[in-house]
Amino acid sequence: MGSCVGTTKSKGQSNTPSNHGTQGGGGVATTQAPGGGGGAQGDGVISGSKGEIKMLLLGAGESGKSTIWKQMKLIHLEGFTEDDLQLFKPGIVENVVQLLQGLCLCAKENGDELQDANKEFGAFLLTAETVVYNDFTDKYPQLFSLWQDPAIQERANDPEVKLSLVLLDSAPYWYKNIERVLTEDYQPSIKDIIKSRTKTTGVQEIVFEIDGHRFKLTDVGGQRSERKKWIACFQNLTAILFVVALSEYDQTLNEEASTNRMTESMKLFKGVVGNDALHHVSMILFLNKEDLFSEKIKRSDLRKCFPDYNGPVGDKEAAFEYIKNQFIALNSNPNRKIYTQVTVATDIDNIRGAMDTVKDIVIEHATGGKQKNLYFVL
Repeated sequence: MGSCVGTTKSKGQSNTPSNHGTQGGGGVATTQAPGGGGGAQGDGVISGSKGEIKMLLLGAGESGKSTIWKQMKLIHLEGFTEDDLQLFKPGIVENVVQLLQGLCLCAKENGDELQDANKEFGAFLLTAETVVYNDFTDKYPQLFSLWQDPAIQERANDPEVKLSLVLLDSAPYWYKNIERVLTEDYQPSIKDIIKSRTKTTGVQEIVFEIDGHRFKLTDVGGQRSERKKWIACFQNLTAILFVVALSEYDQTLNEEASTNRMTESMKLFKGVVGNDALHHVSMILFLNKEDLFSEKIKRSDLRKCFPDYNGPVGDKEAAFEYIKNQFIALNSNPNRKIYTQVTVATDIDNIRGAMDTVKDIVIEHATGGKQKNLYFVL
């Protein structure tokens, strides 16, 4: 069956809670522009009891950066207010509509026919170039009827279904929750927010304290159109958290279907780690989406991205080591020690543990410890 990649865009994705500050939990969420307010000095330390540590999330689109940002807000602040939760509602509904649209396209390409009661609405959905929340708030019954159609159910239960990357990672979760989402009184949950896919445009920041140290974590968009904004965030950094999706080794960019996503991530990482202006910055590489990678590697050969890979087919550990070493090899400075750890951005306990390690390293860096110029992979 062919690839059923949807081409619609969502209009409600810029409405994220980053536009609303929340007090409590030892910190404050902000959306200050990079460089605004008090300027940092030296290696990212500014005035204060123990100084400010500035961390920047980088990586290609759909790598999981924004999910990590959400988890950090949950871990170190009071999370999301009721108003914040409501701001995610349009984007979540749009995610579900796009998922149904993708399944309709897959059914069509596979020659599956919808039931008569769903044909007209299915055809309408396939012609929608842009999914906008307000266009579907009165169509929940039609959407749910479409979801229950045998042709759509067959595609949803097909392990080889080819949905677009934006939809694929969280599809099983939304399959279980579509009936709850497609209701007039739907209230998003924290897990809904973590599973939702919202394209990051512009810059969003949170500020929090750990052990008396003030941390500022900044997230910027990873799509090609957003990367010109990265350089404006490079000033006075303590650490860069570069996120790579392990599971993307056999997928291509939405912006350019001929470009492999893992290859694109390696190109980006090489440019960042080799930037002379960042020689003092701790480089932290998150090898993310380990859970999806573990399942995919069983059925999709790593040679699709790395023809030179000669390890056993379907071996998770061998494939992971190969990918990890490909990224490590992009660091040409022999004085930089590199550590490795995989992450699952949707698992709050995993991210909490990973960020504890980050905290220890970057605090030592920012306060002039022995490992001041340490580059490592987390």
